Amino acid sequence: MKRNRWTLLLLVICLLAATRPSEAGEVGRCAISGPSHLDPGKPTIYVSQLKQEPIADEVLFSLRNNTAWSIAIPTESFYIRNTKPLTLCDGRGVLALKGGNEVNARLDIEILEDPNWPFKRTHLLHDDMWSVTWLPSGANLIFRVPRKYLTKAHRVYVPYQYEWDEQDPAEPKHRVRVEPVVEAGPGSDDHEQLMAADRAFDQATAEKGIDGWVAFFAPNGSMLPGDDPPVTGPEAIREFMGPTLAQPGVSLRWQPTRAEVLIPGVLGMTTGRWERRSVDAEGKPMSRMGTYVTIWKKQPDGAWKVVFDTGAPDPPETKPN
Repeated sequence: MKRNRWTLLLLVICLLAATRPSEAGEVGRCAISGPSHLDPGKPTIYVSQLKQEPIADEVLFSLRNNTAWSIAIPTESFYIRNTKPLTLCDGRGVLALKGGNEVNARLDIEILEDPNWPFKRTHLLHDDMWSVTWLPSGANLIFRVPRKYLTKAHRVYVPYQYEWDEQDPAEPKHRVRVEPVVEAGPGSDDHEQLMAADRAFDQATAEKGIDGWVAFFAPNGSMLPGDDPPVTGPEAIREFMGPTLAQPGVSLRWQPTRAEVLIPGVLGMTTGRWERRSVDAEGKPMSRMGTYVTIWKKQPDGAWKVVFDTGAPDPPETKPN
């Protein structure tokens, strides 16, 4: 209990100290007379990748504030260690990082839209953050990005606000893109290969029907069609899916939106959206959409083959009374 009181007292002292007038070197007003860039050869806010072991599931990055102002970044918690009092240009007192701290920053992750497929998604990693961490002029912070998002199919951004912006952690006004150095770590190549294999699976089925579908299954591959029992092996899969894909007017297409490496170089998973188009008894076009999960295993020849595939349709839309 006594220790908690001292911690609370320290926090109060820091907050009260933050209201002092600006010290030398701190930005005391929003309009400055000198240059806004500290290093004219660098962007205002920029991200660089840090060296680390390539087997890690996460990649370390440094975000540098190269402006004459302080910036706020949405983070998971309020950081107290390795901080200092700072007075913003509007007179507010805050605690700011001294620099080099690792924080759990919010990430805006965009899954790129394929021009031939109507689905797209923007994912906010740590989107429930309501705290902000202040980074003063010239300082940097360190953050992590899961390796699975550092692909050509994704764009990763760190949102931030300048000290003169209206402070709203849920709606930052600016963001900087995270662009990794292309260093294959185990798993990063696998991720690209899984996405490419799933897209090729879709294309082969569209062009060759049941032959294209069966060609992507491993010899012991299985599929779980809805409420029916599993179907295992190329011949059983051909017998089950052949009549469906051979129906006039039937088209089955899908687009992977995410890949995960379960065991580097051995096992992986893709998920995405599918659409089945057909015609009814009167010749009118029909469409059904849903989600799918596919498990892939790398074969001795280096090719990824399907060992398990299943999907589920979207629930029917409920019409208002």
